[in-house]
Amino acid sequence: MKSGGIIAFALTLSALVIACGGESDAPDDAGARIDAQTEIVDAGAPAADAGCDVSPEPDAVPEIAGGFDVATVDGGSNVPVATGGDPTGTWVFDEATFYVSETAATMFDREASTVGGRAWAAFDGTEARLDFEFVTTLNGTPAGTIVRPSSTQIRGTYEVDGSAIVITPACAQSSAGGAGGGGSAGGLQFSMDGDVGRLITSVSGTAGMITIVLDGTRRGTP
Repeated sequence: MKSGGIIAFALTLSALVIACGGESDAPDDAGARIDAQTEIVDAGAPAADAGCDVSPEPDAVPEIAGGFDVATVDGGSNVPVATGGDPTGTWVFDEATFYVSETAATMFDREASTVGGRAWAAFDGTEARLDFEFVTTLNGTPAGTIVRPSSTQIRGTYEVDGSAIVITPACAQSSAGGAGGGGSAGGLQFSMDGDVGRLITSVSGTAGMITIVLDGTRRGTP
């Protein structure tokens, strides 16, 4: 398994987009009707058994301020491309952008939808530790407002291959596991410019390709 917990989280968004009107193999809930103004708070899939210790956590991890954008294809993609670098150090992220397909973007009000939470990653040259805790809020869906938290922790060894970070987990747990969506992993990519860094991961599912871009800064190196 490589970067499995991150992919499980990405599948959560795919499941959310399905809930907004995308195709699904699940049977219709006959007789159920949801008022368009209803706010749905989805606790996500049951959390995995505790046992992936990613401590120590950096001090004062900032709150994520994020949202959604459309991944355009005409005239060239607007999704950032990873350029690589040396990821060694502790990184905290304060911005997140979820790039969705043009089809998926019609299923909710992306300008009114948000991504919050906390995210950090540490790479010491041999071991990687990642802790991502997100809350996605989709407004303007046919079912009203959908709020879904997810939590992912990973610890393991890693290798840098060009602009890719390949993680072999010793442990990984995610409340997003089993969220569905039928997706496939696009891997974990990295860009750095001094102490400014970016992590990029993508997943393809029934709602199309979703790319998650996290921007932040390096607190220090081991």
